[in-house]
Amino acid sequence: MRKIYIFFAICSNDIPLIKTKAGLSLLRVLRIWTLLRVLKNRGDLTLKFLNQNLNTQTISVEEAYKILNLDPKKKYTKNEVLNSYKNIMKKIHPT
Repeated sequence: MRKIYIFFAICSNDIPLIKTKAGLSLLRVLRIWTLLRVLKNRGDLTLKFLNQNLNTQTISVEEAYKILNLDPKKKYTKNEVLNSYKNIMKKIHPT
């Protein structure tokens, strides 16, 4: 009898048993969890996008020099490239 009462209380739309800070009732949380579990078991819910590298776009060295306001025809040391980068960052994000 006790299990039936708990099941009824969870399935009832009128009784919010517990409310979270976000305003979700326990019923809604259980429904969302059940839906996610069903979708995962059916194979409709895959989280492959979490394993993908989102920054797959590459640029050429010439484009990188152009972004850093450097001449692509010249050779630069690592410090010169870093200084150019820092100057641009200071303009974008002044402190």
